[in-house]
Amino acid sequence: MPLKRKILVVDDEQSIRTLVQRQLNSDYEVFVAASGAEALEIVKKSPDICVVITDIKMPDMDGISLLAEIKQINKDISVIISTGYGSMDMAVDSMRAGAIDFISKPFTIETVKYTVKRAIDSYDSIIMIKVLNDGLQDAYRNLEEAKESLETKVMERTAELSLSEKKYRGVIENSFDPIIIFDDKMQIKNWNMGAELTFGYKESEVLGKGVDLLLVDEKTKGLEQLKEKGFIKNYVMKWKNRAGEPIYVNITASFLESGEIFAILRDITQEKRIDQMKTDFVSNVSHELRTPLTSIKGAVELVLSGAEGELTDSQKEMLKIVENNALRLIKLISDLLDLSKIEAGKTEMDIKPYNVAEIVKGTVKEMLPIGFKKKIEIVYKGPDFLPRIFCDKNMIKQVIVNLLGNAVKFTPENGVVTVRVEEENKDIKISVSDTGMGISKEDYAKLFERFQQIDSSSTRVYGGTGLGLAISKSIILAHKGRIWVESELGKGSVFSFVLPKAKDGDIPEEVPAVLPVLAPGEKQVFSINKILVVDDDEDLSKVIQNLLVREGYEVEVAYSGLDAIKKAGEFNPHLITLDMLMPNMDGYSVAALLKQNPKTKNIPIVIVSVVYEKEKGYKLGVADYITKPFEPAQLFECIRRIELQVNGEKLKKKVLIVDDDPDIIALLTVSIKENNFSVMNAYDGMQAVSIAKNEKPDMILLDLMLPGMDGFEVIKTLKNDPETKDIPIIVVTARTVEDRSRAIKLGAREYMIKPFSLRTLVEQLKDIFEMESKKD
Repeated sequence: MPLKRKILVVDDEQSIRTLVQRQLNSDYEVFVAASGAEALEIVKKSPDICVVITDIKMPDMDGISLLAEIKQINKDISVIISTGYGSMDMAVDSMRAGAIDFISKPFTIETVKYTVKRAIDSYDSIIMIKVLNDGLQDAYRNLEEAKESLETKVMERTAELSLSEKKYRGVIENSFDPIIIFDDKMQIKNWNMGAELTFGYKESEVLGKGVDLLLVDEKTKGLEQLKEKGFIKNYVMKWKNRAGEPIYVNITASFLESGEIFAILRDITQEKRIDQMKTDFVSNVSHELRTPLTSIKGAVELVLSGAEGELTDSQKEMLKIVENNALRLIKLISDLLDLSKIEAGKTEMDIKPYNVAEIVKGTVKEMLPIGFKKKIEIVYKGPDFLPRIFCDKNMIKQVIVNLLGNAVKFTPENGVVTVRVEEENKDIKISVSDTGMGISKEDYAKLFERFQQIDSSSTRVYGGTGLGLAISKSIILAHKGRIWVESELGKGSVFSFVLPKAKDGDIPEEVPAVLPVLAPGEKQVFSINKILVVDDDEDLSKVIQNLLVREGYEVEVAYSGLDAIKKAGEFNPHLITLDMLMPNMDGYSVAALLKQNPKTKNIPIVIVSVVYEKEKGYKLGVADYITKPFEPAQLFECIRRIELQVNGEKLKKKVLIVDDDPDIIALLTVSIKENNFSVMNAYDGMQAVSIAKNEKPDMILLDLMLPGMDGFEVIKTLKNDPETKDIPIIVVTARTVEDRSRAIKLGAREYMIKPFSLRTLVEQLKDIFEMESKKD
């Protein structure tokens, strides 16, 4: 009678251990443990245990920690995670940490038996491959050592290899995980049952076919890495099944001595779906919670301001309680959602080059009043200028605020908090040190986990959710940096993080906001008086309307996309606030239609939404972005900023640069914009004439050597047109000085030969504009 396979069941609930043991005893030898520590003792004493089923939440040691410890003892053991609905994200994390599968409570015994069988198959696959590998190595070694009995030993070894190969072949063919062998041209040579079940093709249909049959994208980095390094391990790729549906697989593959590629795949499509469910959940929660909170907060602020009549002291006190608790709830929800978005890679980062010393100094200055309340001195130590880093300024500021807030919180009165900024090889290092209670080394790892505080009593004493450091860690990792703590009990702590210095070419392309433009010759000052509020939430719309009306704006409200398009044409607003998440027609569609309509295309649009997709909005032409919940001051500041920007653009002189060399155009554009001029570009003569007629620039910088229509013909055409004849033209060219008289005779104002001083060019522009203004 064959020996039963050994299985260990770990769960702190006696009923579950008893149930699983009773149901599996007929087929397996089942051990049980009530804790992680007990489980580890059993694994050490019974090295032939092949499967461990463990609960993910246990008092002394959670399932993920137990998984790591088991893998240290015997990395071949297949571990199945048992989890409740609320721990699904932890289950996914455990799969990434090395678990073979997971089952959700409450589970049926059929599910347990099926999952255990798969785990044993996986275990057998690993062991059989090891056996085969050991057998092959022994064969080669023994063939070299024993030449005299070559024939006999070859026969013996051949028999052993045959047996190993049969075992290996059986393991491969019967594995539920896809196992595929490719030749050196990436054509399929072996296709097991798991591959058939996963991809829907029978072996006879795929043998000899190329891997591109399964690939969604033929240019796959994983395959390139395999060819380059000779192996890939736990590489996630997107393939497709027979029906063309996407299948996400985790691949471990390497080259065999024959040159063939041996690949073991695991279908993780379900994990991906769970990740997407988490993302969708975050989006829905963000909208469903932030929108009503914005309404509550805004309504309370309006009432407290006296807009709805005088309040008694008691009424003010009660409303202050509502306001304070709304703010606490907003902070908690924002932290939770921010952390989820960062960890899921869904946060849009506004990456730009910054001198980090300026960010740190500015943040320290803002935090000084908080330290002053506790009689704690906050000191900045570092240079004024450092090599730039590419970062999201607000995110890095959030990290510094979190670290400084914690330092002040846990430092007693009359203490000192010091912020240091310094260069460290290829990084910039920022440290926040305090003279507080300190932290034991055993608690270091716990600090950066979600909802973790060193002592639960500190939550009651100091407040906080335990999310600040987790968010900080996620932000720093997203910036390709690292964060850590050093501390000594009774002496204080030092929290540090490093960010890489900037490299040339790292700046992402910036998409500018689109603001209204003046019609040719228009000189009046732009002023925002009429505002259209677009939001499907009636309560929030009324709050925003009341805030704006109180400030003297004329306001109309639209509760749908179609209503917004209609009212934008009838009301002719100077500005539109637009929510993104609306039924039937979302905000992006509304913005796109408004920008396509000549009557509404120049109206500034401000996105006011829980959805933070700034780049997408800017590409549609929106002027600014405000994330719910927001302060009234943010909205008013946004309105003032748009007025200033528009008026500034209207007052700027417009310069048209005409050159077929993109580098010259880029150089001139930067230099001229820095001197507060507006810039347009043309790359040939025909385009220059068209822009000049339509846009009426105040000045033209013109190269003479242009494709098609050359510079001389451009001057002649513009000077013969009544609409463009008075535009001053400066020739900037590499042609000889002999051409100067011809260009001046045609009507050019000045003639400059490349290379020339940019400073001289700018001074020339200013001089000509000054002369033109005196004429007016």
